[in-house]
Formats: sequence, structure tokens, C-alpha cells
Amino acid sequence: MNHSPAFAARGEEGGTCVRLGSSRLHYARFGNGRRVLLAFHGFGQHGRHFEVLAGALAAEYVTYSFDLFYHGRSEWADPDQVLTKADWAALMRAFFERENVNACSVVGFSLGARPALATAEAFPDRIEAVFLLAPDGITPNPWYTLATRSGWTQRLFRQAVFHPGVFRRLTRLAQTLRLVHPGWVRFAHRQLDTPEKRYQLYHTWLGFRRLRFDVPTLADLFNERGIRTEIFLGRHDRLLTESHVRPLLRRLKHGKLTLLPCGHGGLLAGVAAHWRTRGMGEIWP
Repeated sequence: MNHSPAFAARGEEGGTCVRLGSSRLHYARFGNGRRVLLAFHGFGQHGRHFEVLAGALAAEYVTYSFDLFYHGRSEWADPDQVLTKADWAALMRAFFERENVNACSVVGFSLGARPALATAEAFPDRIEAVFLLAPDGITPNPWYTLATRSGWTQRLFRQAVFHPGVFRRLTRLAQTLRLVHPGWVRFAHRQLDTPEKRYQLYHTWLGFRRLRFDVPTLADLFNERGIRTEIFLGRHDRLLTESHVRPLLRRLKHGKLTLLPCGHGGLLAGVAAHWRTRGMGEIWP
């Protein structure tokens, strides 16, 4: 995307943001610890969804929680343009300079794993640890890949998203053919039950499609730099299971999997409770 250089600015309503051209990435700060944690939420959420987790770490961490584009108070100026890794790196570089952050950890929930991993990939020398919660973007989602692959599949995806009747028929057929789990269908219908949600899903899926990763290369980078990685999954999560994260986890020298007694929607609270009682010390040498 042909943007002018990124810079930091005071956002609306007292918030803080970094800008790239006319686009604005908003974030909020929680806690007063000596370490820094960058937090990236899931689809349909906003930065303050991490407030419960930030509260569990307030004594040890300063948490900067971001509103992803098409969520919260962040704005991506041109929905027809795709967010690239270079765009994201420019935004994060402006953030690091504004907040004087030289070392940090990153945490990403679901969709938020993509910007978390993009940050770690672009700035490995600054990254102490990576925490991934039910992460999207490790194993390719065939539906996501199909929907965003080419111009004609994107047009088909648009028809399905913005015409609920078409979407219901397609998901009903996929469920009948046992191509998708019924829980996924129910989740998808909840994400598309208003025009605002349909707009958000369509542009988020297309807009973030360039934030993808070559897993062996990413694992080699983490191993070379000694970046410790912990992946959290909910035992009752039907959307993302252990098989989805194994391709990365099995390649990591400093990787760990933690299963918590919750589903997808309860994972943020579950991780907050886990860290509140056990701390994050286990991942450090």
C-alpha cells in the first residue's frame, strides 16, 4: 500500500494511536509493570477485551492492547487495499518509537495471532516471548483460503456474506456433506446476524489475508533467536483443536502447549485465571 511514513498521534476520546497515511491503529495501556506485553484481540472484539488478562498481569506487565482494523476505534482508510506485512511493520515501528519499547512479548487470540506473529517475525530482536490463544493462521483454513484466493472466489464470498439466504444454504449444504462441524456453523451464523457484522467479517477476512506465514521458516526464526512460545487451547473448543497448532509446536525448541478447561469463547478469561494463579514464570529460563 502506498502510504506515507507511519507516525504516532493522540487519538480521539483520549486514546492513543499510530497512523499510516490516513489509516489509524488505536491502542490502550493497562498496568504498571516493568515488562511490556502487546495484545491483539480476536474477530468481533476490541482491545478492551484484554482488560481482564491485563489485570491479572498488572503488577508485572504494562499491556498495550490494540484495536485491530475494522474493530474498535482503529480505521483502515481504504477497504479495497490489503494490509501487508510491510504496512504492519511500519505501524509497529512507529509504536515502538512512540512508547520507547525495546523489548516486549506478544499475545494474540484467534485472529489476533496473525498480527502477533507478524510483529514477532518483523522484530525478532525485540521479542521475549510469544503467547498464542486458539491461534488463527498456523494451519491454513480451507474456507478462508478458498474465500480469499482469487477475484471470482472473493465475489462468491461477498455474495454469501451480504446475502444471508445464500450463506444459510451454503452452510446447510456443507453441514449435510459433513464438510464442517455443526458448532462452526452456529458460530458463523452468530458472526453474521447483523449488517455491521457482515461488513466486518468480509473486510477483515480480505484485509488480513496477506498476514500469512511459512511455518517452518517462522519456527527456524524463533529457534534461532531463542523466542519462547506458549500456545493455549480450550479443551472444549470445537473451532480450533490441537491438530491445528501441531505443525508449529513440533518444530519449536522452546514451545509449550497448555490446555485449559474451557471453550473458544472462554479462553481469554481462562488464560487470565491461569496466569493469576500460576504467573508467567514457567516460560522464562
